[in-house]
Amino acid sequence: MRRSLREYDDSLIDIYASLALIAEAGRLRMSRCKYYRDGYCYRWYWTERPPELDDDEVKRDKLNGRIVYRVRVEKRPVLCAVCPYFEEKIEPRIKWEPLKGSTRLAHKFPLN
Repeated sequence: MRRSLREYDDSLIDIYASLALIAEAGRLRMSRCKYYRDGYCYRWYWTERPPELDDDEVKRDKLNGRIVYRVRVEKRPVLCAVCPYFEEKIEPRIKWEPLKGSTRLAHKFPLN
């Protein structure tokens, strides 16, 4: 049975909507992940440059003396949504601030 163009359009819209939701979930995980810094993932890497990624999506780096390629996950948040290595970063509960007129630090405890 042949599908109409309308059915294909509806299917593409569903796929796009699903990918948008997955990407949003990835952005949420990315913002809370301890391996995310400066737009890149410092847990995943490739030993060869992934050809399917654009130049602005990959960063060449060194790890244990060898060249690796890191992905700019802020451009590919779907990777964060499905990442098996996700670990929540631990935010410090105490904030340290300099005392006025001193080089010593004082701490502020959270109110919650």
